[in-house]
Amino acid sequence: MSNSPHRSVTGWSSDATNHEAYTTPLSVKSEELFLRFLSDLSIYDSLCSKISNLQRGSLEEAELEKHNIDPVSVSSSHSLPHTPAHSRSNTKAPQNNKYEAPVSVHTESYSEKRIPGDPLHSHKGENRTPQVSQKQLQESGSQLPNLLSVLRPSKNKRDATWITTLFGPDERTVGLDEFWDVACSDNGCKLPSALILPLFLASGASGPEDSISISKFTTFWKTLSTDPADTLVQILNPFSNQLETKHFVPLVESVLRTHPGLEFLAESPEFGPHYVKTVIYRIFYVLDRKRIDSISAADIRKSCFVKELEALDFEKDINKMQSFFSYHHFYVIYTTFWKLDDNHDFKLSQSDLSRYGEDGLSTLAIERIFMHAKLQPWSEKNHFISYRDFVYFILAEEDKLNPRSIEYWFQIVDTDSDGVISPSEMEQFYLEQQERMEDYGVEPMAWEDCLCQLLDVAQTNGKVFLRDLKRCSNADIFFNTLLNLRKFLDNEDRDPFQNSEDTDNAWVRFAALEYESLASEDDDVEDWKNQDNVY
Repeated sequence: MSNSPHRSVTGWSSDATNHEAYTTPLSVKSEELFLRFLSDLSIYDSLCSKISNLQRGSLEEAELEKHNIDPVSVSSSHSLPHTPAHSRSNTKAPQNNKYEAPVSVHTESYSEKRIPGDPLHSHKGENRTPQVSQKQLQESGSQLPNLLSVLRPSKNKRDATWITTLFGPDERTVGLDEFWDVACSDNGCKLPSALILPLFLASGASGPEDSISISKFTTFWKTLSTDPADTLVQILNPFSNQLETKHFVPLVESVLRTHPGLEFLAESPEFGPHYVKTVIYRIFYVLDRKRIDSISAADIRKSCFVKELEALDFEKDINKMQSFFSYHHFYVIYTTFWKLDDNHDFKLSQSDLSRYGEDGLSTLAIERIFMHAKLQPWSEKNHFISYRDFVYFILAEEDKLNPRSIEYWFQIVDTDSDGVISPSEMEQFYLEQQERMEDYGVEPMAWEDCLCQLLDVAQTNGKVFLRDLKRCSNADIFFNTLLNLRKFLDNEDRDPFQNSEDTDNAWVRFAALEYESLASEDDDVEDWKNQDNVY
């Protein structure tokens, strides 16, 4: 392992992380065009003047009745920064956590003109007491004065004093290493260190080996919102308000190359790329709630992703980052997939998946997974699932109380896709469970009794809706009864009055136990090889 603070830029091919160069077209939606229209200085002044005149009652009654309050459209090329919403906490990045340039980070040139998502004007609107009647306000459209709340400048602005330290009085261009040192210092950009590389690229650099000028960086820095979720989207994809899987590659590779808990993995060209992909898939499993392969700032706000990015700068044990970045979790997911994938073509057949969890899943459940739980169907019809599909599967299978997992298994049992699980659909799955129990010499429960228990678990009198399972606390029992015989029988043998003091969720508990088991297997194999070499 190299002792140099900077590792080689070469080593990973572009195929390793399976992401292409950024080719996202410049997408501008109607609301973005409207906000850009409002960001024009002359239009803003005209609008403020109109509203001010309306408040003073200087507009004629006829003009009010016609609602003819329209700002004069004057073209302007001035680009204004985003409206700050919430002030973020200052995150102190470790000074010794220096970035080693990642490899195979494909990025498009950010020299293209950027269209901000939200305008901000530094002028303050007049604060006058209205001198018009209530009738005039109603006729003129009382919503117009509220428009000022959209354009009102925020008191929170990103500190730009560190930029002078970065570029110096001669305003020279800087490379990634120097950019990293200054940005991660105590007086730096106050962003999670995982965002330093993406920020460098978004500011105009064509790659990690490029350099940026003060003009390019300052222009981009002023557009950044102070809302953490908005900032994350702006940095990872400056040309749209949506993030795809490829936009997270520089961020996760930066974590891989800089976090002290992953130093051993960063040196591995074989497993490093798989770690990057696994983390990104876990991010989308949690944040991509609509399953549209896209993440917005609103999705990020509803998650713990930003907090976990900030925690990476303070927590040296990567395995405590259990939501997305844990190495132990990656090890469990990847090793389990590798053991099921006999021919190692990174695709699993139904026969491969049937071996998961000691053959616990029913045949019907596996068929439904291949038909309706796949993200990217293969050309070979429904015969295979991808590694990403498996990541989603194992996360859903081992923690059936997670809202995303409940949604995953609900679509499996809802065979007619009408948004309701009927008793007939439940019976269809339970009949196979009955047959398997008889094969194992276990006396099965009568269907009528099982149905009563399932309805009691879902706390409903008839059909089961998704909201019923999300509301109840035993969705795992409901799904295991219908889909996984091994877990169903384990639940039958469990003491119902046993209270566990373990506060970790089911996935964390499973991953911890499975990691110990898999690691011990690897140690045994290594010991056997060493003994074989002796003889």
